[in-house]
Formats: sequence, structure tokens, C-alpha cells
Amino acid sequence: MQKDKKFKLFYSELKIWLLFAGGYAIIYAPVWFTPYLFSDDNCLFAQAIRGVLYPGLKGVIAAGQPVYAGALCLGFNSIDSIADFRIIRLISILGIATTAWVFYLFLSRAGWNRKAALACSFVLGTMPPFQLYASS
Repeated sequence: MQKDKKFKLFYSELKIWLLFAGGYAIIYAPVWFTPYLFSDDNCLFAQAIRGVLYPGLKGVIAAGQPVYAGALCLGFNSIDSIADFRIIRLISILGIATTAWVFYLFLSRAGWNRKAALACSFVLGTMPPFQLYASS
């Protein structure tokens, strides 16, 4: 009986994550439908195409961001065209959905009303820092 209750709880929490992911996919649709680059993406993309991305990441590592350098290396080595940046942005949107979902879980377990926690968490993912994160 306890296992059945845990499954229902997991299923309801999974539905909330899917709600966040679907909502943000709609809100941020222009970001992952439109292929474009920012100015700093141009340099890194050109280095990745030429196969000389690693020397350019020394500055990122020297700035104290080795995890970011690893993410750049993984991201830029896995794309072949400007259109592939849309996939990376879609992954970013799923990350925003996961962040909002974890915040929802925190609020609901802290005693908030489920609807208020859902609304507050969803609005969190539409704030300007997350908009910038999704678009870059």
C-alpha cells in the first residue's frame, strides 16, 4: 500500500514537471525555433569548426569557471551548424523547467498551498535571468 502511494506521488510530481516543460517550451518557442548566434558564440563556434576550441577555453578556466569550460567544450563540439544551437537552447529550457519544478517541490513541502507554489514556481522561470539563460 505504501508503494502505491509513493507511485501516485511520483506520478503527480512528474505531471507538474511536464506542465512546466510544456509551458516553458511554448513561452520560449522563438528561442528554440529560430537559429541565431550571439557575438561571443561566433568566436567559439568558429574555433570549434576549425578544431582549435581548447586553447580558447584557457581564459574561461583561468577565470575560475572549469565546469562552464567543460559545458562549452561539450556543447560546441557536438554541433555542426548554427541551426544546432536550437537543440542546446531547448536543453536550457528543460533545465529551467527542472529548476522551477525543484522550487515547486520545496515550496509545497514547506507548507505552501499547491496552487500558490505552482504559480510562484512557474513565474520564477519567466523572470529576466531565465529569459537570458534560455536565449543564449
